[in-house]
Amino acid sequence: MNLKMKSAFSVSSKGSREIQEDHGLVQVDRGIFALADGFGGGDSGFNAAKQSVESAFSFLMKEAGDHDATLPFVLKDYYSLAGNIVFNSVLFANNRCHRNNREKASNQKGGASLLVGYLDDQLLALANAGVCSVWLIRNQKLKCIVTPRSYSFLKDPFSREPQSQWAVPLMACGLSEHLEPEIYECQIQAGDWLWAQTDGVHVGILNKISKLQVESIDADHLKRKVQEELQRAPLEDNSWISLMIF
Repeated sequence: MNLKMKSAFSVSSKGSREIQEDHGLVQVDRGIFALADGFGGGDSGFNAAKQSVESAFSFLMKEAGDHDATLPFVLKDYYSLAGNIVFNSVLFANNRCHRNNREKASNQKGGASLLVGYLDDQLLALANAGVCSVWLIRNQKLKCIVTPRSYSFLKDPFSREPQSQWAVPLMACGLSEHLEPEIYECQIQAGDWLWAQTDGVHVGILNKISKLQVESIDADHLKRKVQEELQRAPLEDNSWISLMIF
């Protein structure tokens, strides 16, 4: 079965923070996506998020689907080809972001949590560095398939809605020359939804969105529903959300 991404959309949610430091991209026909949660304040955070997403995305656009690809970094035999491609896309993004930071003063440097995904037939490969997360929605049930890595996870691994002072990424693009993203691989089925988000959206919103899966609604209608739910919920942090339908 050659499973494809049928449709997708992204929305940004304005929380109480003045500056939007999140960014994301989705390419439906290639089955790839990336999103990032920047930090550093002002333009530094947004630029780090944008550069991380665009760098990873350009790598995926070149390498995803090419089974003869010669990856410029590393090949790990315990990951699939798709897993190695997303792994290397994060390394590529980190190298660019870190190189850019070297030329800046310490108070002008920015970093970003980065999440990258690629659907290869039915296999979904995800690479994650930081506090972004992904939820699989199937038959109105939610399953978190990425563990956000933050100081709040060290403090309380059961906490899904950590206090903001602890929601600091343990790893992120742009801060170190060496980065080891975590790889998650799983099978996707026709009819599944994939909800990818930066930090800030609580699970109560996802529970409401998951109930819409039984309804036969198009992507535009679904996008309006998501935007309405986000507007009803008071959010502290700004967020970026991409919802993909298979």
